[in-house]
Amino acid sequence: RGDVQVLDCTLRDGGYYCDWDFEDSTVRRYIDAVILSGVQYLEIGFRSRGSQGFAGKFKFCSDELVESLIRDESIKVAVMIDGKDFIQDGKVAHDDLSRLFLPKSKSRIDIVRITASPPILDSVVEMSAILDSLGYTVSVNLMQASVLSDQAISEIAGALDESAAEIMYVADSFGGLSPSRTTRLFEILRDKFSRRLGFHGHDNLGLALANSIAAMEAGADLIDSSLRGMGRGPGNLRTEQLLFYMCFELERNDFDVAPLFDIVSTEFG
Repeated sequence: RGDVQVLDCTLRDGGYYCDWDFEDSTVRRYIDAVILSGVQYLEIGFRSRGSQGFAGKFKFCSDELVESLIRDESIKVAVMIDGKDFIQDGKVAHDDLSRLFLPKSKSRIDIVRITASPPILDSVVEMSAILDSLGYTVSVNLMQASVLSDQAISEIAGALDESAAEIMYVADSFGGLSPSRTTRLFEILRDKFSRRLGFHGHDNLGLALANSIAAMEAGADLIDSSLRGMGRGPGNLRTEQLLFYMCFELERNDFDVAPLFDIVSTEFG
């Protein structure tokens, strides 16, 4: 598909390898390479309430940090929040969200992605409304998709369609999806969610690319990937692999995989 966009999440998901403590020089080279490759979205890391033990600055991603690193307006910038960490005593931590997120007009961040699971969906919907009111594009990333039934997926998608979320993601966080199951999930989502859809594939079964292709063919608008597949467990779809597919199979001339080769081999090798 000629309109599918790519979100690279190396610094966020790859941060599990190094406690989000990347060298500044590596990050700058990485950002330059990703921008030159034509990737449309860069997820710079997490934004977190607090920390237990050490974690580097890409676990918190202050506006000052993001502004200092990404001035090129051609790429959209995302951060992720862990939905369950913004729930306290069963209620959404409004004060913490307001403290951590300035109005969009004062921030380089474009998209806030919220991890969600069925038990906290109502709270995530509430968080979406808060972040939307601040001017951010909100993405709800539904975790553990491989163990959810058709009915559960349908009900969640319907609820999110009534929310402020602009994007709904399927995250194969257990890495258990197959291409046929991925296709079925996106058929349900396309029927129940009226806005943009995304897919985040893990490579436990070696199917991250195959599942991502199935998602694209079934209507996904955004696909996640990371350099060398960096991420928790067996990792994610590799950005360099996805761009090869985009360039040579889909004949997408808006992508260029070449700028990624040097950074992959020297900084993430």
